[in-house]
Order: sequence, then structure tokens, then C-alpha cells
Amino acid sequence: MIKDIKMKASGLATGKYLISKIEYKTFTNKPGNFLSCELTDRSGSIKAVMWEGADHCKSWLTSKMVVDIVGEINYYKDIPQVQLKSISLANTYDTKDFLPTIEPVGKITAYFEELALTEIKDIICKKIWDAFLSTYKDKFCLCPGGVGDVHHAYIGGLIDHTCIMVRLAEEVAKNHYGLDKDLLKTGCLVHDIAKMRCYHWDTAIEMSDDGRLLHHTVIGYQMFMDITDMLKIPRSNPTLIKLGHIIANHHEDEGIKNTAFPEANAVGLIDNLNAQINFSMGYCSKEENRDPGSNWTKYCHLTGRQYFIPKIEPIKIDLTPILDGIS
Repeated sequence: MIKDIKMKASGLATGKYLISKIEYKTFTNKPGNFLSCELTDRSGSIKAVMWEGADHCKSWLTSKMVVDIVGEINYYKDIPQVQLKSISLANTYDTKDFLPTIEPVGKITAYFEELALTEIKDIICKKIWDAFLSTYKDKFCLCPGGVGDVHHAYIGGLIDHTCIMVRLAEEVAKNHYGLDKDLLKTGCLVHDIAKMRCYHWDTAIEMSDDGRLLHHTVIGYQMFMDITDMLKIPRSNPTLIKLGHIIANHHEDEGIKNTAFPEANAVGLIDNLNAQINFSMGYCSKEENRDPGSNWTKYCHLTGRQYFIPKIEPIKIDLTPILDGIS
């Protein structure tokens, strides 16, 4: 596992890994190329280099392949990496070994089903909850919430993100009695519905063609309208209009319009709150993002900042006065 490799200062690295970020670079002091890439499994990723024999890999090695590797663990600029000695195509492997995954999501789906059964009172919202869970439950449980370095980028990330949002919405509605609780929770449920079409997750989490071509708010609005057409809810229904608005505009900076009523504003803020916390916790937890010898991470280009992660120093007590008194 990658996490085990990172814990070693040296030694042998072997096993099956997903390979990505392949780049062939020219030597500066001799003819030929060397390979720079990244090895990944469900526990994380690590940089790897191959100094000898890289040119022979060009004819067959592509990104997102699962490979068998043998290499040596070393450090470059205080960051662990693998110096590859040999690399070959893996004949057998379990795709689950390469995808970061949260714990089984059975409790989360049971929570959603219980909400739909007992808590959601508005007739339109209840129909949408029932249709959403019956149509998408299996995919909803597996779908990532993001890709690459974005928030909740792991199998089960979407339902994890959505569950936290619904729970936060409950707390917001308790303290702001003018908000429509059913509308708020339903907006949280369906706000990222399109991510089930925007991402692929086989051996790696990647954007689909739809996801690359269209923003998930656009696809989400289309998918939501397909559900409501199936339920024969008139498009003029005020609840339907509001939920469509939430899906299309929950990203204030990327929406078609600014959010136009309190519940829509609340969904956008709750979404951003959970996304930012999840991202920053994930960024700070990765060893490769830490600035060695300091209390800060490296600069994060995605959020435009460094994060503060102070090292805990042992408390030092000067016992000299006490010992002098004893003597």
C-alpha cells in the first residue's frame, strides 16, 4: 500500500498500482529519456521515477493502467518517492484496491429512507425523495463527490457530502423558523444529482465527457426535470421551480442566476461550508502537501493559501531548581 511505502525511509517497493501523470523527460547530460509518473492505490499516491529503460515503456504504457512494479524507496527534497527498477502490465487485480472509499454507507441510506418516510411532509418534496432514492440509490451510494483534489473525491463521497448537508440543513431550519425545512432538505438532496453522470469510477475517478462539456448544474437541472416529468408534476409548480433554481444556481460564482430566495441561499452556503472543510482537512492530511520544517502546508493553488498545521512540541520543564533544592 502507498501509505506503507511513505512510512519507510528506504527499502523495497513492490505491488500493483494504478499509474497516472505519465511524463517522459529528456536527460540534460546524456541521450535518452527518463519516466516521471505517479503511483496510486486507495490509500494515496506517490511520485515515481524510472531512470533506466524508460524508452522501452513508451510503446505500451499509458495513464490509468494497473501495473506491477519493483522499485526502491528514497527521498527527493524530503518527500518520499519510488525509483522504479521494473514495471509490467498487471494481469489480475481488484479495482477496489485503487479507489479511496468511505466506510459502508448502509447507515446513510437508511437515514435518507427514514427521512423520506417520516420527516418530509410536503407532498411534492416527498414524491421527489421517493423517486430519487428508488431510481438512483445504488449509483448514489458509489458516486464520488469530486475528482482530483476537489472535495469528497472518493467512492461514496457524494452521499457522504449530501448526508452532512441535510444534517446541517436540519440545524439551520431549527434556528431560522421562517425557512421551509422540506424545501431546504430536498434542495440539499438533489443539488449535485448530476455528479452521477459527470464522473466515471472504475480504476480511477475521472470526469465523463458530459462532465467536461457541461457544468454539473446544467446536467443536474436536466436530470431533475426528467424525474419530475416522470412524476407528472407540472413545471409551473412553485416547489418544482424553486428546486430547479437551487440545482442550477447553488454555486453563486458559476450559476446561471444569483440565488433568489432564502432556502436557495442556504443550500449554497451549506454546500460551500462542507466542501471547504472537507477539502482543507484532506489537503492538510497529505504528507506531500506539508512544507518540511515549518508549521505550514505548501501553497495551495486551488484555494490560494497555505494552511496552518503546527507541530506539537513536547513540554520542556527545567528541573534544575527542584534538584538543587533536594541536594
